[in-house]
This record gives sequence, structure tokens and C-alpha cells, in this order.
Amino acid sequence: MTNTACVRNLLKKALGRWGAKLCKENKKETPKLVYFVPNGGNPESLTIETKRRHELYKIAQEYNLLILEDDPYQFIMFEEKLPPSFLSLDVDGRVIRCDSFSKTIAPGFRLGLITGPATIVQKAIFRLQISTQQPSCLSQIVLYKLLQYWGFDGFVKHAKQGSNVYKRQMEVAVKYLNKWLSDLIEWEQPTGGMFLWIKIKGVATADEICARAIKKRAHFAPGQWFTFGRTNSPYIRLSYSKASEEEFDKGFQILADTIREVRHLDNEVQNNNLHIN
Repeated sequence: MTNTACVRNLLKKALGRWGAKLCKENKKETPKLVYFVPNGGNPESLTIETKRRHELYKIAQEYNLLILEDDPYQFIMFEEKLPPSFLSLDVDGRVIRCDSFSKTIAPGFRLGLITGPATIVQKAIFRLQISTQQPSCLSQIVLYKLLQYWGFDGFVKHAKQGSNVYKRQMEVAVKYLNKWLSDLIEWEQPTGGMFLWIKIKGVATADEICARAIKKRAHFAPGQWFTFGRTNSPYIRLSYSKASEEEFDKGFQILADTIREVRHLDNEVQNNNLHIN
């Protein structure tokens, strides 16, 4: 997805509650930080384009906000050239960037790094020391030896191989979406990451569809899980990272049948209500 004007508009609307003057005065009750996943975010696979990043950085300056840039999907994007990071745009020392190796070295490889103003990074280190203390020593040694052997260029080459795998998986998923669901859903093809964000036509919420599908051994995450306050959502999220071609084919057939089944039941309920009235 590339139309991220809504991100800017929603942020401005939310900050309007306090106004730039109060935020700049750093009053206790004002927001202090805004959080972005700039590339291939979960669940929408949203990537914030260059123009919007500049606009969002200017908003952060206007309202005196820190930016937490969480970018675990950077190295599994499908395009050769990505928009500049928020960290690269930073001229005020207001960006804290988090990177992860869990999507590139191996699934579940829970190591990452934080880059930002020294005072903030030092406080993060202190917090780590009195909580989890440190990540797994074995994981750190494995990562150190891999990076020592590969070098930066070798790491990028390895990550690109992973990105190519995700891209092929996405293309297979899209093939079977078009086969079974083209008249039932709306969606945009992702430019990276590992998720498809799908809007089911003609329903107010996807909860019942997902609940029925899982009983048929097809698991989709209802959009409600990703909303603030668990509000109704016609969207579902699916991950294309692991499923085989046969599983995509069968799973999307189940989803299509379930959508039609729930729609039919909804129509029956509406018709009965009309007769009662």
C-alpha cells in the first residue's frame, strides 16, 4: 500500500487535542512519542513513502515528539530502493530506531539493535540490566560469528535471498486469491513483508468468517484483533511466509466457501427481520 496520507491526517487530528504550543512546552499531559513501522508493517504491509516521511518528521518537530522507528521488515522488502529511514532524516536527535534480526537470520532469532540519542540509548541499557539483563548469550555469539564471517555485504546478500523467498510466497498466495476470491474481497498487493490485508466485501465484521474457517482447518486473523478497542472490522490478515501451494489453494477455497456461507446466513436473518417487522 502506498497511500499513507491517512497516517498523517490521523496523527494531526489526534495531536489537535493538545495543540503544538502545549506540546512544545512539554506539559506533563501532552504526548511525548509517536511510533511508526515504516516498511511492510503488520498487518497492512503498509510502507510509508518518502513524501509522507518528511511530512511526519515535520509534524514531530512541530509538536516536539520523539519518533520510535520500528523497522523489522526493512530487509525483506521487494523493491530495490526503499524510502529514506526516519533516522536518516533526523536533524534534532528525536528519532530512536529499532532493527531486528528475527526476520533475516532465522525465525524467532530474537536479537536486535537500537540507534538513537546517547542519553536515551543509555537509559534503555539501564532498563535492560534491571529486567531481562541481556539477550541469550548463545544467540549473541552465533550472530557475532555470522556477521564476522559475512561482513555487511554478505549479510545483505543473505537477507535478499530471504526477501526473494517471501516474494515468491506472496506471488503464489496472490495466484490463489485471484482463483478463489477475486469477486469477494478487496486488497492491494504488498511491496514487502509477510502479510496480506484483505477486506471482505459485504460484511461489517470478519469475526464469524474466521471462526467458521478455523473449524475447517483454515486459520485467518480477524481484523478486529488489530484495532484499538477491538472494534468490528471487515478485514482479515493472513501470512504467506510458510504455507505451501497446496495449502494456499485449499485454504483460500475454504475461505471463499465460508464467506458465501456467512453472507447467506446474514441475508436469511435480514429477510426474517423484514417479515417480523
